[in-house]
Amino acid sequence: MTMKITYLVAAATLGLAGCAVAPSDGKGTPPAGIAALAGDYNLARTECGQPNSLTSLSVTGGNFRFYESSCTVSSYDQTTGDAVLACTGEGSNFTRNVRLESAPGELHMTDDGVTLTYLSCAAPDAQRTIDAAGAAARSAAITASVM
Repeated sequence: MTMKITYLVAAATLGLAGCAVAPSDGKGTPPAGIAALAGDYNLARTECGQPNSLTSLSVTGGNFRFYESSCTVSSYDQTTGDAVLACTGEGSNFTRNVRLESAPGELHMTDDGVTLTYLSCAAPDAQRTIDAAGAAARSAAITASVM
């Protein structure tokens, strides 16, 4: 029972659903599950809203816009969070194989063994709601794992 509860809490927290790899349809429609990641993020919350921040990330649909590059999700596995990003930046095209994990108010991106935690740049009231939801989810996960 404890394992089931822990799994359900973890799945709800990470926003995972389904098992198949969802490819892009080539028409700008993001793969299933990516739309839930939409928002503006930054590695430093104090940099949120700064137009020239070197550590910003904006996710819209299937597009990831970094400071000097932009990427389109070409495939996404909702079960593992593995994504293939087709990118352009600084005069070249390249592919990034990343793992994406969401948590309330955060987006964790693992690329080449390094995990970066992007913080949501949501408005302060929205961020308080996100932070409270995250605390409740962590508390439920801890409670479930001790039972």
